[in-house]
Amino acid sequence: MAEQERKMISERIKAALAIRRRQGQVLGFALRSKRLQRQMRARARAALRKAALERAEAYRVHIEWALRQPGAYGIGRPISFRGAANQLNARHLPSPGGGRWESYRLRQMVQRLRIAHPPGHVPGAIAQARIEALWKRHPHYSAKHIIAHLAPRFPLGLPRVERVLKHCRAAAAKRSSLYQQVGWPLDRRTVARIRIGALWKKHPALTAQQVIQTLRPGPFLTVHYVQQVMRECWRACGRHTPDQWQIGRRGSHTRRRRSSQHRS
Repeated sequence: MAEQERKMISERIKAALAIRRRQGQVLGFALRSKRLQRQMRARARAALRKAALERAEAYRVHIEWALRQPGAYGIGRPISFRGAANQLNARHLPSPGGGRWESYRLRQMVQRLRIAHPPGHVPGAIAQARIEALWKRHPHYSAKHIIAHLAPRFPLGLPRVERVLKHCRAAAAKRSSLYQQVGWPLDRRTVARIRIGALWKKHPALTAQQVIQTLRPGPFLTVHYVQQVMRECWRACGRHTPDQWQIGRRGSHTRRRRSSQHRS
């Protein structure tokens, strides 16, 4: 009967307050001054932060132990917050709320405790942006080069880096009609082939040394490799007579230039 009486009193008070609010009356905390309201809200936020910090301090030992465990990519790589949460769940340690540990809750507690922990997992959008930016500066880099360059701030796995690199190289090759025509593979030399092929298309009579001087020295720009790429371009573009196949790329261009000079 006492519980029923308390419930009835609460319902009557709530109904009366609702009627007054609909009538436009200001009640409770809103009657205080703006300054006092700001002070009370600031004190409430400070009390909540203090309580959260105390809960986090109670779990500091367990959190530091979980963050010291090896990551998904082997010893020496930082563990992700998801992996650390799984480690705590494996020990059957309840979270402050009494349930399972979640990665975002664990990250919040680590930030409150000011524990310096490098990220063990990089979000997909951030990883792709970093890889693409580094590839644009160094298109000859392999996946291992990119992983070593971005570590330890951005720990990345080999399959993810190779997937993004393949996408970048395919996009660059798609913009080159000559690349599609020759049928080159997608690898570290993709950009070098595109640059050599574009220059050959404009000036097919250039020598390998002249191409290197025009493009400036860089990775893979050796005389032997440039000659090989230019020969592949010449073979894939146009139909050649048996005489042209016999004398090769440089000979056909030299003979064509001499014949044009003789006619003039």
